[in-house]
Amino acid sequence: MENLISIRNLNYGFTSKQLILKNIDLSVPKGSIFGFLGANGAGKSTTMKMLIGSIPDDNNSIRIFDKNLSDLYPEGFQKIGSLIDTAAFYDHLSGWDNLIIISRLRNLPESECERVLHLVDLWDSRKMKMKKYSLGMKQRLSIAMTMLGNPDLLILDEPVNGLDPNGMLEMRELLIKLNKEEGVTIFISSHLLQEIEKMITHLAIISHGEIRFTGSIQDLNELYRYNHIRIGISNATQFIDEIPKNYSPKIINDHTIEITAESKENIASLIKQLVLNNAEIFEIKNNAGLEDWFMEITKN
Repeated sequence: MENLISIRNLNYGFTSKQLILKNIDLSVPKGSIFGFLGANGAGKSTTMKMLIGSIPDDNNSIRIFDKNLSDLYPEGFQKIGSLIDTAAFYDHLSGWDNLIIISRLRNLPESECERVLHLVDLWDSRKMKMKKYSLGMKQRLSIAMTMLGNPDLLILDEPVNGLDPNGMLEMRELLIKLNKEEGVTIFISSHLLQEIEKMITHLAIISHGEIRFTGSIQDLNELYRYNHIRIGISNATQFIDEIPKNYSPKIINDHTIEITAESKENIASLIKQLVLNNAEIFEIKNNAGLEDWFMEITKN
């Protein structure tokens, strides 16, 4: 699979003993929505700024479109749209006028502004002054700005931060649309795990400047598929003491026990033991999600 971004042994810090990023390795497949996930202060924004050249990559640890950044930029910005921190607007101008200014600086035709406004569903609001835009509308206009010139790659730092639930839904649907219909690869950072889980195909988890996991959602699911197994069982308190401690059993409610197992065989063995002890079991399911996996991966 072709990778648009490849990072190998990336280190960065104020001194060699105060590293913010430590031996970062990750690959972003072409056509993916890649989530770069971590708590505040984990190193996400520093990595994003290095990707767009705001912080120099002195050791050529980063390659984008199979080029070192020193060879890629500034021409490479024609193929990359980025949104790091919050976009700046002229509040006294309309959304259309803000786009026109950027398009003229980049020698792009006005038709390109029309195209991206339709993409983000802001064409009907194009004449509205920016000061009247909601936060969600401003974020969508920010995405429109990154799409000027029809880039192959978007690099987005916390684009759903601060949005209300409806704004998050609109942003998620927009990014999925850009990925599926426009073929754009998206590298997106976030600490809002429940929201980001609904759109990404691949991910990397960073904690204290180190990558703790990188791969596809399927890879992560396979790795932790037997964690947080919930057993629907009548009279849970009656049977909790019959489950060996190595399953780390805990009662969720009167009819649910949660366990962690090493394999499907372990689960089958436990269920057989409970049934032989006259337990009435009516459900077995994996209750884990990205937030559970994140906590498991970063807890140490």
